[in-house]
Amino acid sequence: MSDLNSISSNVVKTDVAVTTNHVTWSHRAYQVTMCAMLIGYAGMASAGLGGGLDTATSSVTEIRDKAFLLVGVGAGAYLLWQAVLCWNGKKDWSDMIPAMMHVAIAGASITLAAWLWTTLA
Repeated sequence: MSDLNSISSNVVKTDVAVTTNHVTWSHRAYQVTMCAMLIGYAGMASAGLGGGLDTATSSVTEIRDKAFLLVGVGAGAYLLWQAVLCWNGKKDWSDMIPAMMHVAIAGASITLAAWLWTTLA
C-alpha cells in the first residue's frame, strides 16, 4: 500500500512540475511575442517618418498644441464646476483657492514639458 502512495505522490509532483514549466514557457512566449510586435511597430513608425525631420517636428508641434488646448479646456471646466458648487452652497468659497492652485500646477506642468522639449531638442 505504501508503494501506491509513493507512486501517486510522484505523479502529483510531476504534474505540478509540468504545470510550472508550462507557465514559464507561456510567459516566455508572451515576452517574445511582445518584443516581435514592438520591433514591427518600430519598423512601421520609421517607415512613416519618410518625410524627414520636418514632418516629425510638425507632428510633435501639433500634438503639443492639442495638449495645451485639452489642458486649458479641462482647467476651465474644473474651475467653472468649482464656482458652481460654491454658488450653490455645496462648497465654501475658500475651496476655490486649492482649485486654482490645482489649475496652476496643471498649467505649469504642461508648460514646463513644452519648454523642456524645445530646450533639449
